[in-house]
Amino acid sequence: MSASALDAALAAGSWIVTPGERLAREIGAAFDAEQRRRGAAAWPTSRALSWNAWLDRLWLAAVAGSAFARPPVLVAPAVATELWRSVIADAALPLLSVRGAARGAARAWHTFHAWRSSTDEHMPADGMGGGDSDVFLKGCAAYRRRLDALAAIDRAGLPDALSAHASARWLAGFGDVMLYGFDATTPQQERLVTALRAAGVTIERAAGAGVTDSRRMRSVFASPREELASVLAAARSTIEADGSARVGIVVADLEERRDAIEALAEEVLCPWHLEHCESAAARPYAISLGRALSAVPIVAAALDLIALGCGEEVDALRAARALRTPYLADADARGAARAAIELRWRASCLLRTGFTGAAAALREVDPALGERWRAASRPSTSPKLPREWARAWTGWLAALGWPGSRALSSDEWQAREAWMRLLGTFASLGPATGRVAADAALARLEDLAADQIFQPQASIPPIRILGVEEALGLAFDAAWLVGFDDERWPPPLRPNAWLPLGWQRARGVPEATPPVALARARRITAALATIAPSVNVSHASTVDGSERSIAPLFANWPGVRPPDGAATRSVALFRSRRIVEVSDSHAPPVTAGTRLRGGANLIESQSACPFQAFARYRLGVARAATMSEGIGPLERGTLLHAALAAFWTQTEGSVALAALAPAALTARTEAAAVVAIGGLDRPMRAALPGLVVDGERRRLATTLDAWLERCERPRPPFRVVMCEGEVDAVIEGVALTFRVDRIDALQDGTWAIIDYKSGYASPPRQWFDARPRGTQLASYAIVAPAIASRTLDAAATGPGGEAAIGALAFAQVRAGAFRVLGMAADAASWPGLDDAATVRGQAASWTDALSALTSGVEALVREVRDGYAAVSPRDASACRSCDLHALCRIRDLDDGAEGDADGADEMPGSAGDGR
Repeated sequence: MSASALDAALAAGSWIVTPGERLAREIGAAFDAEQRRRGAAAWPTSRALSWNAWLDRLWLAAVAGSAFARPPVLVAPAVATELWRSVIADAALPLLSVRGAARGAARAWHTFHAWRSSTDEHMPADGMGGGDSDVFLKGCAAYRRRLDALAAIDRAGLPDALSAHASARWLAGFGDVMLYGFDATTPQQERLVTALRAAGVTIERAAGAGVTDSRRMRSVFASPREELASVLAAARSTIEADGSARVGIVVADLEERRDAIEALAEEVLCPWHLEHCESAAARPYAISLGRALSAVPIVAAALDLIALGCGEEVDALRAARALRTPYLADADARGAARAAIELRWRASCLLRTGFTGAAAALREVDPALGERWRAASRPSTSPKLPREWARAWTGWLAALGWPGSRALSSDEWQAREAWMRLLGTFASLGPATGRVAADAALARLEDLAADQIFQPQASIPPIRILGVEEALGLAFDAAWLVGFDDERWPPPLRPNAWLPLGWQRARGVPEATPPVALARARRITAALATIAPSVNVSHASTVDGSERSIAPLFANWPGVRPPDGAATRSVALFRSRRIVEVSDSHAPPVTAGTRLRGGANLIESQSACPFQAFARYRLGVARAATMSEGIGPLERGTLLHAALAAFWTQTEGSVALAALAPAALTARTEAAAVVAIGGLDRPMRAALPGLVVDGERRRLATTLDAWLERCERPRPPFRVVMCEGEVDAVIEGVALTFRVDRIDALQDGTWAIIDYKSGYASPPRQWFDARPRGTQLASYAIVAPAIASRTLDAAATGPGGEAAIGALAFAQVRAGAFRVLGMAADAASWPGLDDAATVRGQAASWTDALSALTSGVEALVREVRDGYAAVSPRDASACRSCDLHALCRIRDLDDGAEGDADGADEMPGSAGDGR
């Protein structure tokens, strides 16, 4: 049917009924545009409606026309789903999701009514059902009883109710009706059409607009991304050549690829909006598939704020998201400060928090809003009717400052209106739910928001990206059919699992009956071939590593060579680049007397990559702490250092260790573990279950026991001089602070400097590399004189007060991999450590080795002092353990040598290394 014929029918007052809302809206918009083109100042409202909207009009007319002696209540789909939820919950079935089962049952109920014959009053069990269909059959009677108790009907039964009560008395206003663009109708729809015709309504049918002599082509691309990018570029070229052109892009799997399609459409069709961060600007395209209302930011913020006020505690990250939402007062000015609360909570591993804690944290960074939150009256958590919850939540959001103080964009305003309608829908659940507790009420509200699809209304753009069903009946100047390979088209059968398969096939339900499904796919293919004068179908030759061919229903279309790979905006910019080389390897030098943070970590980071050291310790770049349900690797490293310090502070050396009987040693290691656990961050410890804390304490004590027996008891005599000692020092003019894990005085009077590793330690041969590893020990050797002056250990100092260092060792305290790696001046003082000759060659002496180590550290500190900050990683492992790739822009490197497994000692800021 032509557009002019549609306009004439609408102008004459006919009703145009379409399968879906989009087609009805397009017809109405085209009718309005035609009236404006003709210069009309006013005209009747278009009567183009979707099938469901038309049923609503018929229902209102029937009720107003006294078609029912006692009109039943028409329950909303949400209420029907809630009734099904109660039916399934009462059945006490072992289900993963009652809500999901309720949705499935509701869909099956609609399918049954749509496809049953006029004699099917009840669902027959035909022996071809399964467990789900048996459950559904038993639940139908219970669902009917619930509807009868409410004196109600649902939308599944609405067409049958209208058919049974059709009469000319109330149908006078529906004289001429045209069913437009229907591929096929269900038996239920046919029964209604027959009843309306018998009551005097004139009903005609018309196929969607189509082009009889369209030019049809097919193309193949290497990948889905290349296919879509080329199609989007071609659509853009079409619009640029003719600003009035209408372009349709029909995607076979739009629902699966929506986010990827939107991202590519932004880059290809309107890159200027991306470059200028114009998120609210009008786009030259629209995607027919909307998003779940719960995923729309303004609605997600409302749900987060309600969750924060409804329960005792929520996930801390959800609370942090509520605090930093832009939909609170003064968010533009105070948003960054509010967002910093999340960093604090992450650092303390706060897993859950309540409204009181969130408000207290907010008052610290934003006193005005914090005070507003403190004064807000939280909704009572006692059970309420849904309408009472809706009123309470509306007041709660207003008290907190939602939706903020800035002007909302058009899309945001529409989303806010959709939220208010959602609350109205939720309020209507009362007859099905009765009074519900706070957590159950919020869960139902979140389910409703997740089920509702939000698509903001706007003027129809020149490029429309549609699913297959949405495209039927529309007309374009050019169209592309994307992703129609032999796996996606015809679409696979999806019979309803809740209905007996034999019943579905006997009644020709397309999703369950192969011949019917194939015939329908043929009709849709023919319809798609006529939606524009030029239609190009395409597919990717490879999808996820699997080879694909064109869908057989399009195989007879003539093949054409696809255009050369379309360049997206980012690729085009890259290709047009002009290389200007700038040497920027140096940051400003360190001002004399400045104290830098990082200590030994700064030096190790400078060796790994100078830019990494500069970014972390001078710019202060740090990634947000990773939150875990238990104790993570970093915390385990901290606990290990604390437990060893507690043990050696009390034990003091090998003599006391040897004197401990097994039971006494166990008692002391357990006491050390208790001290370490007690030092955990208070919020973290409070958030941990008691079993986790107790298990960690026992694990720590067991690790200490094993370490002491295997690596400490066999050593020659030693005395512990320092544990976890902090010392300030100046190296090459740079002031630094170091924390030394432990220093032992050996039997020859020299010192052994020990650094604990809960991960894997670097062997001595790597200490002498051009970019050395394990620089902590050499750093501590440099500051040993300062340590000696503090400890006043005369036995371990030379004539000038300098410390006499006899060994450097990494203590790898890792369950299943206990070992000591290091060097000693005298092998007898600590058997098992290497000597200088073994590491550096026969001619090397201990003094030379120690000098080489300290010289290497001093050279690294000079680089820091002079501002050397080149992006120059030592190797691939330096990049793998770094999170600054987005800042340094270095390309990803192949995985290299194995790094520290738990990261507690290798990553900056770990326990045991410098601050």
